[in-house]
Amino acid sequence: MPEIAEKDLHLLFELGSLGRLKRNYALHPEAPSVAAHSHRVAFIALMLAKLEQADMHKTLYMALTHDIPETRTGDLTLFQEPYVQKDELKAVGDMFSESIFSEIIDIFKEYED
Repeated sequence: MPEIAEKDLHLLFELGSLGRLKRNYALHPEAPSVAAHSHRVAFIALMLAKLEQADMHKTLYMALTHDIPETRTGDLTLFQEPYVQKDELKAVGDMFSESIFSEIIDIFKEYED
């Protein structure tokens, strides 16, 4: 069995912070966490992939990873987005380069396109 790199262990710890990071899309105090949002998105994506006979593996990868950079960039409101530049691709590259999940970089690029 291959060893898990220390970077990947840190990544798993970092991903845990998505459960504490609130979504800011509506500036609502009871907004769900980014993790709760991503969980729901994954099931929506799974349903759509089945209905459209799309690649479920890729679709789920995209759904589960679409907000991961927010551990480093934060979740901006619709009011903040026009004024703040965040480099999510850089965040994903830094997080997943030399990782057991390095393919996520290409999947994230495709999702963004």
